[in-house]
Amino acid sequence: MSASTPPAPPRWRVRFQLYLTAVLALLALVAGSAVSWLNYRSASSQLIDSHVTQFDYAVSAAESRTEHLLAPVDATLQMLGGSALVTAGSLAARLEALPLLIRALRQDQRLSALYLGYPDGEFFLLRPLDSPDSRRLFMAPPDSRYLVQGIDQQDGQRWMQFVYLDEAGRVLYRQRLLSPPFDPRTRGWYQSAVRAAGQRILTEPYRFYTTGEAGASVAREIAPGVVAGADLSLQDLSRWLVRQPRISRSEIVLYDATSLRLLASSLPPQPDRHGLALPELGNQGSAAMAALARGPHPLGAYPVEVDGEPWRVVVRALPQTSYGPPLRLAVLVPEDELLAAARAEGARALLLTGILVLVVVPLAWWIAGRVSASLVELAGRARAIHALDFSPRPPLHSAIREIDDLARTMSGMRLTLGNFMNMGLALAAEHRFDSLLSRILHETVAAAQAEGGCLYLAKEKQMQAVQAIWQSQPLACERVHWQTALLGGLYHTDRLSLPLDEEQWSRYLADWGPFPGPRQLLVEPLHNHRQELIGC
Repeated sequence: MSASTPPAPPRWRVRFQLYLTAVLALLALVAGSAVSWLNYRSASSQLIDSHVTQFDYAVSAAESRTEHLLAPVDATLQMLGGSALVTAGSLAARLEALPLLIRALRQDQRLSALYLGYPDGEFFLLRPLDSPDSRRLFMAPPDSRYLVQGIDQQDGQRWMQFVYLDEAGRVLYRQRLLSPPFDPRTRGWYQSAVRAAGQRILTEPYRFYTTGEAGASVAREIAPGVVAGADLSLQDLSRWLVRQPRISRSEIVLYDATSLRLLASSLPPQPDRHGLALPELGNQGSAAMAALARGPHPLGAYPVEVDGEPWRVVVRALPQTSYGPPLRLAVLVPEDELLAAARAEGARALLLTGILVLVVVPLAWWIAGRVSASLVELAGRARAIHALDFSPRPPLHSAIREIDDLARTMSGMRLTLGNFMNMGLALAAEHRFDSLLSRILHETVAAAQAEGGCLYLAKEKQMQAVQAIWQSQPLACERVHWQTALLGGLYHTDRLSLPLDEEQWSRYLADWGPFPGPRQLLVEPLHNHRQELIGC
């Protein structure tokens, strides 16, 4: 391609008004979308933090609730330590202390049984028969309300006795059988209490045989080798979890962190096929619990995936003694519901962004029209100059500095080119030499928009001033001598362009008048048809 070949025009062109409108609308859309996204992220973070904080309050309440369950039971066990049951050596002697046990069961209906284990392997238990199912299970008389189970030794034999009592504690029926191979000293609650040396212990939760409820045994050694225990139902804790405020599909669970057995839940428990074993966390028909059971099981808040749906999980540990299982309280919430408010806020922000864009488009179209109108006018004036049309035009002003500067520059260019054209025509028609020189000087100063100028002609191998003007006034030629030190370079070049400061003005051009400020000195040579320098 030749160097003189003009560049190819772009494949597509668009109106400036449309381009500027699209850019402003896009900026409004991007800015609004970014703000909406940041607001959504901030609202989501605040909702998650609020959810975690609310759950921490629930954990504190659960700690208080658990202590509320255990503290009265522990007080009852310590009370038994001061009763005759500690030293009673026979079943008959222990039956005399029944009013104390009956009163304790009446005061705390969450207790499924109170019992004592002795260092010689004897055992004494009192349980309430407060439902037809429990009376049917133990084949008790219809009026029975309490059942005593005792193991003692007589005539070298271990006997198990069942004593059925009415509401007032009166004996209704007795049954004596050879004791099954049951020794309290081999049970976990007895051994843990003895090792705890007087401290309260809590066994791993299990399902009670008589009621099917989830519960745990609380025990304490109340005398050397004598351990008092109570079976504590966790049904009250389950009911409390159900009453907790929560999102519709969320789930709250209390479970054993070691065995992953479910102790309590905000959902109805599913039947377990393993009899007395507590239900497994992953076998409750809940996909969220199954995801939690699959682990890992760190404490804290973290996301999980439940059947392809994002959920949020918060796991906290309940206070644990050295003689109790590690308990965990967890809440599982679907992210869609947890962040529903944030998504609604984000949708509203996007709606406002759309409205903003609808407002910006016509406003931007109007502004771009005002700007493009000036550019269209300038393009028309440039085409007129290209067609050698230098006719006067009204001044074009714009609030945009670059367009205003371009309009001024183009107007000056039109005037300059017009002056040169007029000057050429005038020179061609001028026949008087003096008038011709004056016309050349004045037209040149006007075309260059200069403050003044001087016309020099070469005479006797030196330059002499023949016409001079300064600030639209004639200037005597005797005052504008040729300054060889300043202008001598003209003999070696085609044109001079010299900056003038105050020092140079005072040295070379002081005769012209006071220093007008920093200026640019332009020297244009004049040549004849033989390219000989004849002036400037």
